[in-house]
Amino acid sequence: MMKGTRLGTVLINLQQTKLDKKCAVRVWSLLDRAFEVLAEILGVEVTSTNVPLMPNSVTVPYNTEGKLDLHSRMRLDLSNNARICIPVEEAVNAHETGFVRARDHEGNIRVCVGGKNRVLGRWWMLHAVRGEVPALPLLNERPQVERTDVPYEVPEEWRRPA
Repeated sequence: MMKGTRLGTVLINLQQTKLDKKCAVRVWSLLDRAFEVLAEILGVEVTSTNVPLMPNSVTVPYNTEGKLDLHSRMRLDLSNNARICIPVEEAVNAHETGFVRARDHEGNIRVCVGGKNRVLGRWWMLHAVRGEVPALPLLNERPQVERTDVPYEVPEEWRRPA
């Protein structure tokens, strides 16, 4: 478990996994609760980082390949049953298609791609609207993109607080 200068892996989960015996520390807990306790022990004040609920459809500065392009405006539709695909060449499911299932109680986007259910954290949409990620993890099967000479500006309601 203690090879070289590293102490090992910490695993926090409610379920038993095949990695349990390989961990340096194994915690049976909800992740949020484990970090609340850790912050309390360390004397760290945790401030809210609530990610706002995003609308089902937003305009983002990405091109038809899902790459950041400040002169492109893509309409990203993640409403229920919207058809999606995976544009990331390096992904194991590259070019697979699927659809948006629904939003969960926290606003995360539940999708089905290649017959497998996945969750896209709601923070992805916020960072995409802000143009903060180099590429999108998914996009609509037939992306609606317009080119413009005017560089993208983050809409005021989605800007980072000053």
